[in-house]
Amino acid sequence: MSIPNLGYFLAGLTVLSILLYFVTSADSGCLTVSHMSSNGARDPPILQRLFWTITEGAVATVLLYAGNIREVKPSDPLWAMGTKR
Repeated sequence: MSIPNLGYFLAGLTVLSILLYFVTSADSGCLTVSHMSSNGARDPPILQRLFWTITEGAVATVLLYAGNIREVKPSDPLWAMGTKR
């Protein structure tokens, strides 16, 4: 039994799921950075959250556009904190 257009439906559902994952991950990251930069305030200012959202989005866009996303290695955050690799 063949269901017409099932492939298109599943492809669209997959793209939507991946998009939702990236959006929620980015929002969580921006909220965390906002908390840290506001000395742990429970509700960081909206403008500060907006700043971090735009900044992180711009950095991700530049990396993707430049094609240097492979240059960001999982060990880079450890190196930036000054720990041994």
